[in-house]
Amino acid sequence: MPQSNFRERSLQLRQLEEDKNTLIDDLIRQLENSQQQLQALRLEYEREAKYNRENRARENGLQDEMDRMRALLDRNSYVTALIDGDNLTFTKDLLSKGQKGGEEAAYALATAVNSFAAESLPHMSTVTIHVKLYANIKALTEKLVYYQFVDKSTVLEDFLRGLVNSDSLLLDVVDTSLTKGLTTKMIQQSYRQDFTNVHCHQILLAALPNEELNTLLDELPEVPVHERVTFLEAQSLTLSEKFSHEIPSISFGSLLVKAPTEASMRPAHTKVATPVLARVESNSSSKTMNTTANTSTGSTPIFTWAAMTAAPYVPKPGSDQSCSSTPALTKTQPVLKSLPVITKNKYGQRVDAVDTSIPYQELQRIKKMKLCNIFYLQGKDACSGSCGHSHTYPLKQQEKNILKEVARMTPCYYKLECEDAGCIYGHRCPQSKPGKKDCFYKEACRFSGWGHGIDEVVVKITSIKG
Repeated sequence: MPQSNFRERSLQLRQLEEDKNTLIDDLIRQLENSQQQLQALRLEYEREAKYNRENRARENGLQDEMDRMRALLDRNSYVTALIDGDNLTFTKDLLSKGQKGGEEAAYALATAVNSFAAESLPHMSTVTIHVKLYANIKALTEKLVYYQFVDKSTVLEDFLRGLVNSDSLLLDVVDTSLTKGLTTKMIQQSYRQDFTNVHCHQILLAALPNEELNTLLDELPEVPVHERVTFLEAQSLTLSEKFSHEIPSISFGSLLVKAPTEASMRPAHTKVATPVLARVESNSSSKTMNTTANTSTGSTPIFTWAAMTAAPYVPKPGSDQSCSSTPALTKTQPVLKSLPVITKNKYGQRVDAVDTSIPYQELQRIKKMKLCNIFYLQGKDACSGSCGHSHTYPLKQQEKNILKEVARMTPCYYKLECEDAGCIYGHRCPQSKPGKKDCFYKEACRFSGWGHGIDEVVVKITSIKG
């Protein structure tokens, strides 16, 4: 019995020894695994620390580079103001002072722009103001003299000299008299250059809202236009829905006003006193007028170019354009030959019927053919055929009726006061609605300022005797 117990106890001890060895082996393996994991974590930590140090150094370098770039941008930063001088001008009080008024206008403009930049662009430590004024100087001068904004043409020259020579701001005056519509083209070009220039922090746009301007503002949709452009208001200027809702606007007090026009210088429905001109047969080049410029009767106003600044272009007698689709005036004896009657409303304004039954596609087709209105509507003898329009197309009677409506799209020089019953040109906007003071084209309409909102109720018929 004791021997049996001894053997059993020996087996138990041996088993315990094996279990101990197994446990020790397990602990050793776990320790080795832990050491390997610790080594891996140490290596990962060292890599992370090195990566963080490199990133921090890279960030510091980028921050320094950004600071240098920002300093360069701020050093060359500027605010530009684009002014449409054909439609907007400085106030009469400033213009009448000549060079002194120009200096005052420059100082007022610089002060207003600096105040605007301090409030809206606080990140700019210094502001360089670059103003670009685009205008047909000759036409603007004669218009201002005609509407008595200035008493003589040299006053505007002195005013512009004061503007340009002022130390208050950098100003460029660009004369756009070489080409028709050049003012709009130059403003568009400058806008595109400044809008994409990182040094230009804001564009102050002083121009009349129109379809061309709306299209220009939508050219770069990837850059919010309201962050880069501010509309500069002028007195008596109503912003379109596009500008008033999407683009911020500011007013620089009594600095800019709309350029004077016939409509803005007289009350509504008041007949304007115009130079005494003989009637012409539907503005034909073969018809004539008497200027009475050198007559002994001093009561007759002298007809000057300034009287035509708000009207369609009138070609000179004998030019190649004398039979184009614009009124023509010559200096010979007047010839009166008209249709029997002229219909007028209660205000004495001419009211011509508008054919609204013509399909839009047909109207555009005839318009694109560039036919000579005078040749087809007044006869072959009315035009010499030397103009750039077509004289060879075999026009049918139905197409001739459409051409009459196309001719009405060109404003008549005499506007609502035209007394020629045979006049082929327009005396109101074809889209005019009674009581509505504009149409789809707003200020860009060729009849803007006088040809809208016409009362169409005919109350008077004037007979014209030949």
